[in-house]
Amino acid sequence: MKKEELANRKTGKGKQVLMRVLRIATIVAISLIIGLSVYIFNAKRLMGNELPMPFGFGLSVVLTGSMEPALNVNDLVIVVPADKYVPNDDVIVFQDGSSLVIHRLVELNGETAVTKGDANNTTDEPINISQIKGKMAGRIPGVGAFVRFLQSPPGIILVLALAVFLFVISGRKEKEKATDETDEIRRQILELRRQMEEQEWTVESTGEGTTGDTVVTYVEMVFDDASGDDAVDK
Repeated sequence: MKKEELANRKTGKGKQVLMRVLRIATIVAISLIIGLSVYIFNAKRLMGNELPMPFGFGLSVVLTGSMEPALNVNDLVIVVPADKYVPNDDVIVFQDGSSLVIHRLVELNGETAVTKGDANNTTDEPINISQIKGKMAGRIPGVGAFVRFLQSPPGIILVLALAVFLFVISGRKEKEKATDETDEIRRQILELRRQMEEQEWTVESTGEGTTGDTVVTYVEMVFDDASGDDAVDK
């Protein structure tokens, strides 16, 4: 067996493994998207929770400039729940009706909290602490618009369509690979048949040996080829 054939086989196996991994990743991605979409829909529509946290944290997008310069429009804020909040330090996210507000906590009195946007001149109306969803743990500047698009119906449809496309492409590539392997096996069988016919013709034309000798000679030839392949592999 030639080194080029070995290299081509290894490359083909690598591509096949990559395609299988891609298909599995696509299936997992589709499942996560559908599962999260159903979870978020139920949380918002049935439970009235505008910031569900299935993984222990939530994401909220800054929609106005009320927190500038600390936060800008379309910043993505990472929100985590907390047992304790520090006035004049923590930026919190609270639910006001069906909307989320990202402002700084300035006062905490028992069950009541007062917030204020850094860029605003006046404080907000007092809220109950039960409305607080969590505090800001970090932010990613400028990616909020993209996240909002992904959460919209067109964005969800686009992601699902892309996932299905990748799944179909990977499946087609794997099918083509299987076809190529079948063709290679067929070619090898034809080559073996040709070699056997040539060996039998040589014995008949020279008058040497018997049919048993021909079989032995062919087996020895195959064994020698296999030994050569092992030497190349080593």
